[in-house]
Amino acid sequence: MRLRRWMALVVGVVVLGLVGCKSDLLVPDLPEPVQPQIKVHTVGRGDILVLRTLFARCEARERYAVRMPFEGKFTKYKMVTSSNVFAGTVIAEMDTTVIDGKIATAQAAVNSAQAAYDAAVRSGNEGNAIRANITLVEARRDLSALELEKRRCQFIAPIDGLITYNSPDIRPGDTVANDTPLYTITDNNAQVFVYRDNPDYDMNDAWMFLVGETVIVEQGGKTSRGVITQAPSAFADMEDIPNSYRRRVVAEVPNAFMLNVECTISKIITERRDVIVIPKEALHAFEDRYFVYVLDANGLPTQCDVRVGEQDDLMVEIIAGLVEGDQVVVG
Repeated sequence: MRLRRWMALVVGVVVLGLVGCKSDLLVPDLPEPVQPQIKVHTVGRGDILVLRTLFARCEARERYAVRMPFEGKFTKYKMVTSSNVFAGTVIAEMDTTVIDGKIATAQAAVNSAQAAYDAAVRSGNEGNAIRANITLVEARRDLSALELEKRRCQFIAPIDGLITYNSPDIRPGDTVANDTPLYTITDNNAQVFVYRDNPDYDMNDAWMFLVGETVIVEQGGKTSRGVITQAPSAFADMEDIPNSYRRRVVAEVPNAFMLNVECTISKIITERRDVIVIPKEALHAFEDRYFVYVLDANGLPTQCDVRVGEQDDLMVEIIAGLVEGDQVVVG
């Protein structure tokens, strides 16, 4: 009997030990809870600058470059810079002595071919007449080409406009290379619009025109593509642009004309100087209320309604509800 009691007692102790061990396995020691860190900002004074409007207006003026059509001897300018000209006006000339000699020779060849053709027709020899006619057609073609070349020795104003450039380095009697620029004529009346080649184009982007950029040129309901060939350095950001600024660029439509593009840029900025400001992350909104959390004397956050003014990308002006030195919770 005593033996059974003693064995029961031992079994009980073992069971209790096992239960205790299992309990330790099921409920491990937990670390002490970590109190969350609160980011706090001390209310102070600062400036708010708000860009309200950036408006850019592009006024483009059509500009033609008059160039040497081929190498030749320059005779004279008939118009100078700042002269007003009308389309069709002769503005400069090249020496035609050489080409006049070629035209005389070609005219003589035409006359000879015409006489040969007339004689072949009178003879009644159809084969001779056909051959003579071919020679006559070729002679007339050569004469027409030379006459056209002579006409190209006269420089004609392509548009009504103002001469804004004539080369100061070319003198009468100089032999001038092909494609050398002689004149620039600017049309002050043409309505031309220049846009960035972008489906999401905004006129306010005009301040961003860059050299080498493709642009859309619209004139008289027709559009063509051009490229920006001259432009001042672009600003890195709209904020850097002066409040009133004119940016002149040049766009060129290949094998057609150039454009003087003047972008007048105006900015309207609201400035708030030396006002109470807080970070935007500290401001909360609910319906038509704005509020912040201010630390009280015990360091506990308390909700406080505020009235806001202007705001930029980082800071908000507080018109009422806070004073310098208040501690507000950020985030």
